Amino acid sequence: MAHHHKSNTAVEGDPDTGHSRGMPERPDEDELQQRTETDRQEVAATAAEQTRQAPEAHIAEWTQRLLGEAPTLPAEQAQSFVHDLYFAAQRALDREVWEADFERDE
Repeated sequence: MAHHHKSNTAVEGDPDTGHSRGMPERPDEDELQQRTETDRQEVAATAAEQTRQAPEAHIAEWTQRLLGEAPTLPAEQAQSFVHDLYFAAQRALDREVWEADFERDE
């Protein structure tokens, strides 16, 4: 009796949708793009947090500068303003870095 070989598609499954024998299907292109974008954002956020200096020192310094310019401003209000401004600027910077990295990688 001759030895019979199965076709590649019978053994490996359809290469466009994944394997047929219990292995997960490949994500469609939109899902793969979304996963890639999400992964890049998470990596960029982690890297930015690891290289960023502690914000407390910056906030204290800029609060003192603001109070020097506006001595009648309550200290708590000045610190709150500087804190919000600092973190808004940091988010904008993180986004710019992420977008630049994304464009470079494309």
